Amino acid sequence: MDRLKVRGLFLTELYGHAPTVAICFVAMAFGGYVSSFLEYASYTAAAVSAEALPGLIPSVILVIMALMPALFVALGMYALVSASEESLKYEIGVFYSQGIDGYAVVDTWSTLYGWIPTLGYALGLCVYFGTAPAAFAQLQAVLADVASGLILVAGLPTFILIPRKLYDVLDTSPYNVVRSQE
Repeated sequence: MDRLKVRGLFLTELYGHAPTVAICFVAMAFGGYVSSFLEYASYTAAAVSAEALPGLIPSVILVIMALMPALFVALGMYALVSASEESLKYEIGVFYSQGIDGYAVVDTWSTLYGWIPTLGYALGLCVYFGTAPAAFAQLQAVLADVASGLILVAGLPTFILIPRKLYDVLDTSPYNVVRSQE
């Protein structure tokens, strides 16, 4: 497949879906910021209680709450993709007619609704730890585990649910155009 076509596809889709992608990026960045705050609060709660059982319960609750923003945003992005299913099917037909493979379209959408929001989530983590030196200092020993765990939680729904939905859209698209072999 021609790289220029794929690059043009990405730029066209980025321009066409820019408001939605921007909202998802901002929502995930905010989710990353809130998740970092709640993760730091859970470590603080565990440290204050000296890891006693009464302190463990609030710490576990805060860790679960730290996972919620990313999960809610990922489910919201899934709902956006699901709501625009018919228009996405039409776009697949249009791109097929231009000689662009459906899988390139799905890869482009996975980037728009998967990679870009997850990068926003990572940015939210970085902004929180950049603006909260005390949190950074306290969590420095486990910062890689915290960040990778939170990004994994944000990324898994984004990279499993959304591509699966997009492949379902691709498989059920009635607008596939049969092209002659060139």
